[in-house]
Amino acid sequence: MVQININAIPEADMNVMARGLLASITAFYEDPENMRRFQEWERQQEEKNRKIETV
Repeated sequence: MVQININAIPEADMNVMARGLLASITAFYEDPENMRRFQEWERQQEEKNRKIETV
C-alpha cells in the first residue's frame, strides 16, 4: 500500500490539487441527477441514525 505524507507536499502544490478537486466536485453536484442521488443517500443515512438512536 502506498502511503503519502501530506505534510511533505508544498503548500503551492496542495493549492493546485485542491482547486482541481473543487472544480470536479462543483461540476459533479451541478448535475441534478447527482444531487438527487446525494439527497437520497443523505435521507437514508438520517434514517439509519434514527434507528440506531431508538435501539
